Amino acid sequence: MGEGPDVSETEWRAQIDPFVERLVRAGGSVLHLHHDVFDRYVVMSDPEGNEFCVC
Repeated sequence: MGEGPDVSETEWRAQIDPFVERLVRAGGSVLHLHHDVFDRYVVMSDPEGNEFCVC
């Protein structure tokens, strides 16, 4: 997936949102959307509470 300063927020969301939605349908939960000048990622947890990042 594209990332970094050359990818707009809209383009990044278009790439990442379908993947995050698929994980939510499988039982995952979105905990936090992180976005700053250097990083963009989504912190999620699985049904057992284990946290992981999608970037």
